Amino acid sequence: MVFGLFSKDKALQRTIEKATNKLSQQVDRWGALEKLREDGTDEALFGMCKRWGITSLKGVEDEPEMREQLERWRKEAQLHAGFEHGGNGRFAIMFEGPEERALADHISGVLETAYWNIGQRLNTYPASTLEVILYTQRHFTDVTRSPDWAAGAYDGRIRLSVDGALSNGAALDRVVVHELAHAMVHTLAPRGVPAWLHEGLAVSFEPGEKPWVVQTLGQASSMIPLDSLKSGFSGLSSAEAQVAYAESAVAAGMIMKRLGPNLPAFLQGLESTDSVDAGLVSFGFTTADLERSLRAQMRK
Repeated sequence: MVFGLFSKDKALQRTIEKATNKLSQQVDRWGALEKLREDGTDEALFGMCKRWGITSLKGVEDEPEMREQLERWRKEAQLHAGFEHGGNGRFAIMFEGPEERALADHISGVLETAYWNIGQRLNTYPASTLEVILYTQRHFTDVTRSPDWAAGAYDGRIRLSVDGALSNGAALDRVVVHELAHAMVHTLAPRGVPAWLHEGLAVSFEPGEKPWVVQTLGQASSMIPLDSLKSGFSGLSSAEAQVAYAESAVAAGMIMKRLGPNLPAFLQGLESTDSVDAGLVSFGFTTADLERSLRAQMRK
């Protein structure tokens, strides 16, 4: 079956048709593409690329950015076609060869433990299977377009760079839990959570002590405003990212401490509020208070 031409899933088929209809508004087409990227399988995306090539070639030629996105997804689907599969039902793990089977089994165990730990903190336990993909560094960079300091990414799937993972198991476990935290926060609150809070929560849920947070803030020459980190960290240098993660961890930690069991409801409410401050003010503080605390830690 060529998915996207003869799909039996009518809802997914309608989304594909919207994404490939050159007469649709561009914003609608991009919205449909993003939904397919998050909900669709590699087969669906590959089929969509074929359908678009058949039905909307002129539309694609007129929109290079959209065509480039589709081409990246097509290459990704082709890459994944040769991957091995593992997991336990809650997590579907893909990896590049049989030599990574033991590593995939280890990651499955780390994910399972973290699922219950994070779920208890957020009071959310996603029921749908989460895809986890293990890459070499080269393939990870090609697929995610992440900066060279990144070892993991979440975009509806957890993507991990596992080169050298067997020689640094603790670091791998931290990255695995970090990306699972992103997935679970996203399940609880799909929209409205700024990147600095997303990253700060993910760092907070990582296992082990984090002395690097205090050390990084103590050595930082200046603070990066939280508002400038609301859209992501990908444009930062390695040194800047280190400071951004440390700031985010401290800010998120303060929010978690002040809100306690109200944290899940606060995160869900961000979708309908104008800003984090609109949600925090009812608890008696704002991001300005968080930043004052961060500056004080930097002066120590």
